[in-house]
Amino acid sequence: MNNPLYDNLFGVHLENDAPFLYLLDGQTITYRKFLAKSGRIANALVELGLEPGNCVAIQVEKSPEMLNIYAACAQAGLVFLPLNPSYTVDELKYFIENSEARLIICDEKNKEDLALIAQKLGVLIETLNSNSTGSINEKASSSPEDFETVARSKDDLAALLYTSGTTGKSKGAMLTQTNLLSNGNALMTEWQFTNNDVLLHALPLFHTHGLFVATNVILSSGGSMIFLPKFDLDHILKNLPKSSVMMGVPTFYTRLLGDNRFDKKLVDHMRLFISGSAPLLSETHIQFEKISGHRILERYGMTETNMNTSNPYDGERKAGTVGFPLPGIKIRITDTEKNHKMGSEKIGMIDKSSEIEQKAILENYKNREIPVVSVFLSGRPMWTNPEINSSDAFVAAWLPGSEGGGISDLLFRVDPSYDFTGRLSFSWPAKAKVSNNSKKLFDLGYGLSYESKSQIDLLAVDSGLENSDLASTGQFYNKGAVVAPWKLFLISGDLEKQIASFPTSVGGLIISKTDHLAQEDALRIHWTLGDETRYSPAEDGDYFRISTDQPDNMTRQSNGAMKLAFNAKSFSASNEKIQIGQCDISLDCNQTLEIEINNEWTEYMISLKDFENLGIDMSSITSSILIKAQLGVEIGISNIRLE
Repeated sequence: MNNPLYDNLFGVHLENDAPFLYLLDGQTITYRKFLAKSGRIANALVELGLEPGNCVAIQVEKSPEMLNIYAACAQAGLVFLPLNPSYTVDELKYFIENSEARLIICDEKNKEDLALIAQKLGVLIETLNSNSTGSINEKASSSPEDFETVARSKDDLAALLYTSGTTGKSKGAMLTQTNLLSNGNALMTEWQFTNNDVLLHALPLFHTHGLFVATNVILSSGGSMIFLPKFDLDHILKNLPKSSVMMGVPTFYTRLLGDNRFDKKLVDHMRLFISGSAPLLSETHIQFEKISGHRILERYGMTETNMNTSNPYDGERKAGTVGFPLPGIKIRITDTEKNHKMGSEKIGMIDKSSEIEQKAILENYKNREIPVVSVFLSGRPMWTNPEINSSDAFVAAWLPGSEGGGISDLLFRVDPSYDFTGRLSFSWPAKAKVSNNSKKLFDLGYGLSYESKSQIDLLAVDSGLENSDLASTGQFYNKGAVVAPWKLFLISGDLEKQIASFPTSVGGLIISKTDHLAQEDALRIHWTLGDETRYSPAEDGDYFRISTDQPDNMTRQSNGAMKLAFNAKSFSASNEKIQIGQCDISLDCNQTLEIEINNEWTEYMISLKDFENLGIDMSSITSSILIKAQLGVEIGISNIRLE
């Protein structure tokens, strides 16, 4: 086929007069009518000067036209980049520049703010409003419906989706024609979608769940969607009797359970309820089945890959699990500490660590005798012996900005007259633990070039660090990540869960990421309002802590009048009280201090002496911080350290 994505998802419906979208205002848009408008938009995009491979960034409210632009991009061979309408102008600048977008489509009310950025970056700008007005629609209205589909291969880029930015700046996940098409077809088959299905669609379109899961499954099957602008409980309840399938996030289902109008009779005709994007609490799963008679099907995926696993359509759907790998998907479960592959019936985590993946890639290329050049982006020297061992050349780039283009030119020898001339501005460490007398791997001023080469033997991969060395650094949680060897835990009664991914929950406690100074650099902890007879108060049960297997001696820090410091805020309209403490090796974690958290980000400091005065043994601290609170409390916390 000339264009696998368009031909299989959209083109097959060109003559299809069956309903595609049922709108809130009573309109019905058929497949034929939808694709006619998509053709006009494709012509308008090309008339703007866009060429195959160009990226179209779109930041608008959910509308049928947003789907039209997705189809038009597929037909014209353009790369579709949906962006969250809540992104600020500064955030958009990064996404537009990073993606090298050629066109941004925005709401009319945001055009003025984006115009300066668009002008500076040389990006075209058009508008699209939620009421179907806007310049892109005006241009399309005078364009023909017929558009000759642009030929694309299965490996050509079809879409960009930016990740949540858990480990730093959001990264653009590049999704090919095959990525999108194969995932849509796999889900259609696994979930047994047909052209008789009516999907209740209340999800956003800037996220893979609403766009590439929900929409592509319907396109693959030829079914239809009740297309709601957003989740509105009244509209959901009104349209459930007209639907056969609903896809949602966990809050959709908790909202339904909290309404007396939701009962078994209302959904008796339904075929399937699907949940994703966040963990579904077992309690929600069980309660939903009790009231509705339906077991929710939970699945798991990532921005980078779309869907990876699913509970079975036919067979047991286990509460609190995400099922089995989809056809063509391989999943490896690893030990959270040593990254060893776990056996059957063992608990671990899905191996998606970027560090593990990068090392595996390096080693794979090395084993195949493919030359490898590693570029290390940092503002300081770091112990990188394993990476250097797996590389034929190693380039230390001191946090390049626009200079990154120059580094690229040198790496790929755009101009052979240029060569590397830079020299180390710091000595490079041989061990991860350094002092003034530490042995150097490379001295200050060291540097090589294409014309000046050197061969080194394999380097030692023992970091030279012990747990005690790491534990005494005084950093526990910083820049969105826990600092080794400390680990995050949730405790509820007899249940204890180490946190390996976000969001996650145990008992009545949910933890996710939130923003403080940067995207997702803070933790959001919620003692959920639920069945108060089931969840005991904080002094008996649900709490959060940062712990280590190797007790840390904080006697010196305590005697030195150091403080436990952190930033926190309450997410309620008023201030909230929490209990905060530390644990020693006795694991008696009941000694806490009560503090009040403001509803604005505030820095808090608690003297370690105050914890010592509670009777805590400061010579053997196993939990650097623990937090308890009453039901309903929801706080954010970041930058947990000693000062």
